[in-house]
Amino acid sequence: MSSKSAFVLGASGMVGRQIAEVLMKNPAFSRIVLLGRRRVEIPDAPPHLEQQEIDFDNLDPQHFQGFDVGFCSLGVTTKAGKEKMQQVDHDYVVATAKLARENGATAFCLVTAAGSDPNATFWPFKIKGAAERDVAELGFEKFIVARPFLIEGPREEVSFGYRCSKLLLKPTSLFTTALLIDAQEIAKALISCTLDDARQGVQILSAAEMGKIAKQYKVEK
Repeated sequence: MSSKSAFVLGASGMVGRQIAEVLMKNPAFSRIVLLGRRRVEIPDAPPHLEQQEIDFDNLDPQHFQGFDVGFCSLGVTTKAGKEKMQQVDHDYVVATAKLARENGATAFCLVTAAGSDPNATFWPFKIKGAAERDVAELGFEKFIVARPFLIEGPREEVSFGYRCSKLLLKPTSLFTTALLIDAQEIAKALISCTLDDARQGVQILSAAEMGKIAKQYKVEK
């Protein structure tokens, strides 16, 4: 297997951070670049991990040159408002994916949410669904979409809705398996899919599917 280069957008967030950490430990990737507004503290970062600060409102195409795959977990909560979510979850996502594709990336992974649909009536799902649609139209050889429902992992901010959902899911292990997923499992599932030659075109992954893929995740020495 030839070594790959990857960039990560959203490494300051829970899922993006896990993507970066799992990539760091996978020898299939010889170059990893974290792209963001600010640098992220990564203890014991390996030499092949780089960080570059970018301005999402004035993107430089040079930041997206020389990559095989891009990972994107950009997003804001609904509390930020419709306009801000449109800017981050759609506009920034599509703009960065477009530059990646124009500069030779063949694969792109995007973290959205269960229920994402460009025709949804609930605007957060509509925005995320539109982002999926518009990135799919860019023509990546491989476009992997992660649609988690509830994500487990360290959070800077825990919403009331998240706490309530956890309480409701706790007694029912069947539903918990189908709806709740750890951020590291999302990372492992996405990375596995980028390395799986059998996966081509647009792939939509539910929490249950990501959990199964993550369990089979192996690092080839």
